[in-house]
Amino acid sequence: MGVFKKIKSLTESFTKATRRFAAVTTFGVSSVLATGTAFAQTQTAPANNNKTKTEQTSATATKLTETQRQKINEELIRQGQDQAEVLLASTEDSYSLWLDGLQKDLNDQLKESNPDGDIRVVVLDPIQMDVGLGLGLAPEKVAELMLKANGVELTPGLAADVADALTGIGYKSAAGDETYTQIPMMIPLDPDANGNQVRLIIPMSSYAPILDIPGMSLPDEVRTVAMHEGWHAMDLNDRFAGINFDNLDIDSLQTIDQKIGNIDYMKLSCAVYNSESYADVGAAGDLIRGGESIDVIDEMIAFRTANNRDAGHMAPPSLLELKKEILAMGIDNFRALDDAAALDIYNNVIDVAGLTPERLTLVYQYVQCKPDEREAFVVKNQSNPDFDVAFAYINSFVTDKTIDVLEVPPPGGGFDMSLLIDWMRVNDEIAAWDAKTELQKRAFDIDGKITPVSYAKAYGSMMKDLNNLSKDATVYDQMLFESKIIRLKNTFFDAVATTDYVLVNKTYGVDIVATDPALQKIAAEKDKAPTKKSTGHNKSPAHKSKNFYYPG
Repeated sequence: MGVFKKIKSLTESFTKATRRFAAVTTFGVSSVLATGTAFAQTQTAPANNNKTKTEQTSATATKLTETQRQKINEELIRQGQDQAEVLLASTEDSYSLWLDGLQKDLNDQLKESNPDGDIRVVVLDPIQMDVGLGLGLAPEKVAELMLKANGVELTPGLAADVADALTGIGYKSAAGDETYTQIPMMIPLDPDANGNQVRLIIPMSSYAPILDIPGMSLPDEVRTVAMHEGWHAMDLNDRFAGINFDNLDIDSLQTIDQKIGNIDYMKLSCAVYNSESYADVGAAGDLIRGGESIDVIDEMIAFRTANNRDAGHMAPPSLLELKKEILAMGIDNFRALDDAAALDIYNNVIDVAGLTPERLTLVYQYVQCKPDEREAFVVKNQSNPDFDVAFAYINSFVTDKTIDVLEVPPPGGGFDMSLLIDWMRVNDEIAAWDAKTELQKRAFDIDGKITPVSYAKAYGSMMKDLNNLSKDATVYDQMLFESKIIRLKNTFFDAVATTDYVLVNKTYGVDIVATDPALQKIAAEKDKAPTKKSTGHNKSPAHKSKNFYYPG
């Protein structure tokens, strides 16, 4: 059981409030991200040690009406949005750098394995979506900027699909703050007019994961999921060739016999399964080649079999075959392989342990047997080489259900009070943290003034400090890690939208109007009603994708 399921169980048992730590729900834009520019009821600032300068700037501030200050706020937010493309490109934390390295490694391997190939991998960085949303841009607009910066052609619906993948799942931190998180997937785009194809990777969040892999630290989980999606992008096998999709009418595929009798359905099922197995095999193999223990295979198997319902991702037979090959050659020899030799092994693993229509037919036939007839079915087919693979696949679903003692305490058992104590400590620490003041100080230190642009720079700077979790982190460390980052992100969003920039700069001894001719023009205007133009956050419009993606 993962950390967050444990915390969920504890908090539901010991508190009246329901605390969800990985809720799979569509994330709506929080009220704190409301459209338009509001005024903060209170402003935070450091102690003022420059009384003379403050008196000079307060003269300007007191002459401005509330309407003028609101227009100044709107102008500053507009300027921030105009600079969004530059700010997105310049914002990075340690995870950004790792993702850059992953993208380079994948493209280098693609070039090596297919020198004349026309496939390019683009890994999108979630922090860029944070910056764009914080500046008040709509998710789809931010996605457009991210795609454009990577030289990706904008096709109908693509930006909306990417925006949904980057923001489409709700998440609640250990401290109770809600945010969005990523749905990891690979999106293969159609080739352009010159035959070039881009494969987009949406990685999992480094601090708000949508899954827990038993036995893995959060940093290892994040790397594993990203590399799984990367190996989807690396898959040069045309697994969907020869499938007549017009023959896949759902109404004619209601029974097992109908499915077995439809060769296109069988081919599609095998293609999906083999694609997912290939991604798991490639990710596990490269993690081991990079120095991870071979135990990573067992951890991935445990994760895949935990619920016994995800048939498409049921990769244990292929993972076990990979483990068999590694042990046969020796782990040191495996780690010494070059990329091309490793790729040959990964492809061979799928050839040996992947599904074919013949193997899948045996799976369905076994499932159709009555319980007292299954032994005879096994004996009848045991000489069929395809049945060995089919039976390995069947056995992935036949595991003992583990009862978690935290959710179903045995007689005389009890809860792990240390987890509850850790959770309470995290909540106390986050409640005491003045994230807004820290963000404002960092913004002022960077640009000498507080604006949406300096807030964005400060957010990126603070993320560099915060987004570094050790693989040896304790449960408390991990809860505090995610809670501080999510509190910072929400504070950044709120600060851009609600700061009265004239007044907050005044407390730092800065006359913000004097720094910008556009603001001086507003200050010189006669008081008029504020504009109705939105500078806030807009939800991406509903759409329906026609593309075949590889989520998870």
